[in-house]
Amino acid sequence: MLLTGIKRNLQDRVNRFFRALKLKNSERATDVAFLKARNKLKPELFKDLSKLIIDFYYKHGDEANSIERWQSKLIYAIDATYLNLPDTQETRTKYFIQECQHPNKSVPMAGVSVLYDCLNEIVINAEMENIRDEQQFIYNFHYKHFNENSIVTLDRCYAHYGIMSFLIKHNCDFVIRLRNSRNQKEIQDFIDGKIDDEIVKLNLPESYNMHSFVKENNLPNNIKIRLVKVVLNNGEKEYLATTLLDQKKYMIEDFQWLYNKRWRVETYFDEIKNKLEIERFSSTKLIGIQQDFYIIIFLSNLESILTKESNAKLKKESFQKNLKYNYKANKNIAYSTIIDFVIDLFLNDTRSTDEIITELQDVLITRKIPERQNRRSKRNKLSNNQQLRYQKYKKKSFS
Repeated sequence: MLLTGIKRNLQDRVNRFFRALKLKNSERATDVAFLKARNKLKPELFKDLSKLIIDFYYKHGDEANSIERWQSKLIYAIDATYLNLPDTQETRTKYFIQECQHPNKSVPMAGVSVLYDCLNEIVINAEMENIRDEQQFIYNFHYKHFNENSIVTLDRCYAHYGIMSFLIKHNCDFVIRLRNSRNQKEIQDFIDGKIDDEIVKLNLPESYNMHSFVKENNLPNNIKIRLVKVVLNNGEKEYLATTLLDQKKYMIEDFQWLYNKRWRVETYFDEIKNKLEIERFSSTKLIGIQQDFYIIIFLSNLESILTKESNAKLKKESFQKNLKYNYKANKNIAYSTIIDFVIDLFLNDTRSTDEIITELQDVLITRKIPERQNRRSKRNKLSNNQQLRYQKYKKKSFS
C-alpha cells in the first residue's frame, strides 16, 4: 500500500487499496491499523528492493546488450540537494537545523545525495543523512558503488585535490568541472594559459586540513590528471579535470558532450521534488519520512526500467513511419501508470508478471510525447507567489 502512494486522505487510500484487492468489509483494515503496521517496516526494505531490480536490470541488460554506454563505460553523475522535513522533535534530533531570515525561526533539513547513471536513468545509490557537506556522501557511501567501467561526472563544488585523489585510489575515472582556483598553481596556470589540453602532475595543496585528510585516507601526495578547455555553444569556456588521459581515444570535443550528460541528475531532482513531491511526506514520524524517501527512489527506478521497452518500441515505430520526431513514454504519466499497476505487480496471483508488464507497457505506448533534440528553454526565476501557485495548482504525478 505504501507503494501506491498515500498522500491523500489516509482512510480513503486504505479503502481504495482493499477495494482493489476485492476483500470483504470484514477483511479490511482501518487507517489506525495501517499506521501501526507501517511503523514495523524498516525503510531499508525499499533500498533493498531498488538494489534487487538494479542488479537484475544490469545483469540481463548486459546479456541482451541493451545497457547504454559510452566508450564501453557507464556515465555516472553525483549531486546533492536538501529536503525540508516535518518539524518534529525527532527530525530536529536526527537531522540538521537550517536557520532562516526570520528571528527565532528554523526548519529541520536533510542532505540528500544520489549516484546516477545518466545514460540509463537509474539511481545506483541514494542516501538521506544529517550531512551538509556534499563531499562526505562520496567518502562515506557512494565510493562502494564505483567500478573501473564507469566515469563519474562532478560539478565545481567537488573540484579539489581530496576528491580527485580519493576517486583515483578507488579506480574510478572522473570528469570534474573546475573552479577558477587560486590555491592550485597547476590549475591556475592552465586556466590563464593558451594550451587547451594538457596532462599535469597535481601536487598536494598546503592546507593543513587537506594534508590531514590525505594522510588519514592513505592517499597519494601527487596525482596525474588531464586538464581540458571546452568552448560552449554560447562562446564561454569551461575547464575540466579528468583521468581520461588518452588524448587520441578521448578527444577534446568529446568532453562537452560527456560533461553535459551530468545535467540529467539535475532534471532527476526536479522530477522527484516537483512531480513526485518527495517533500510532501505522508508521515511526521522519522520511520515514515525515511520510508517515503526510499519508496520514491525505488518507484523512479522501477519506472525507468519498465518504460525502456516501451520507448524502444516507440523509437522503432517512429523510424518505420519516418516521423519528424522520435517518441517516448510521457514520464509524468508513466509514474502514475506504474502506481496504478503496483497492486497487480506485487499481489495478483491470477495473472503472470509478464502478462501484467505487457499490459502496462501497452498503456505507456499510448501516452507518448515527442523527443525534441537540442531543445533549450530559458530558465525564468519565479517569485515567491509564483512558486506557491505552482506547488498548489500544478498537476503532479500522484494527483
